[in-house]
Parts: sequence; structure tokens; C-alpha cells
Amino acid sequence: MTHVGGPSAHQVKARNYRLVAIDSVFVGALSAAGTFLPVFLVRLGASGSEVGLLSSIPALTAVLIAIPAGRWLQGRRNIVPIYSVVRATGWLSYVTMGLLGALLPGGAAVPAMLLAWALGSVASTAGVVAFPIVMDRSEEHTSELQSLAYL
Repeated sequence: MTHVGGPSAHQVKARNYRLVAIDSVFVGALSAAGTFLPVFLVRLGASGSEVGLLSSIPALTAVLIAIPAGRWLQGRRNIVPIYSVVRATGWLSYVTMGLLGALLPGGAAVPAMLLAWALGSVASTAGVVAFPIVMDRSEEHTSELQSLAYL
């Protein structure tokens, strides 16, 4: 069945499958990269306290903004674009940290990288909070993945 001027249901499902597969590759790569962030900071001269901050910033961010972010996101009509942006922003914090580590001297790189990590953790927390809202609202569509076709 083809919508007037739009893709068929099969085309939407095929596109969604590709998007989920691509997403899985990025999630795997970032999960692997996250394991080495403390080592990267230490190699740049980070102290034990700075490595501790790297580990604690995401948890602190989640405690502080998860509930307010959830309340705000639930009040939005279409959060799929918001989810897409915050997720991509969270992913870009890894790239930003790598660039900062490569371009700045060690003494300046570590605080700049921690700031990038803190900003990225705000976006990542919003993405984690938004995901179940997106999936809950996707039941209103013909399939759970169809809402991701609008990314």
C-alpha cells in the first residue's frame, strides 16, 4: 500500500531497518570508546580527581536533570526531532573530546574535555529520558519503528 506521494510500508520498514542497523554500529563504537576515555585523560596528564569527575559527571547530570527533562519532554507534542538532536549531540561529545585532546596541550585539554563531557552528558541524559517517551508514543503509529522514519 502506497501513501499518496509517500513511500510504501515496505520502503519505510526497509529504511527503518537500515537506520536501526546504523544506530547499532554507532552505539557499539561509542561504548567501546567510552571504555578508553579515562586512559585517554590520564595520558594527557589528568589527575585522579579529574578521572573521577569523568566517571561521576554523567551520574550527577542524570540525578539533577532527568526528572525535569522528562516532565518537559512529556509536554512536547512531537519529541522525535528533539530525541534525534540530543542523541546526536551526546554522540558528538566523544568527537569533541577527541579533537580537544588532539588540538590542545594536555594541561588545557583535560578541563576542556571535562566540560565537553559535562555538556554531552546533559544531552545524553535527555536522550535516555526521551527514548521511552518516543517508544510509548510510537504505539499510536502503525509500528514501533515507523516513528523513527522521521529522523
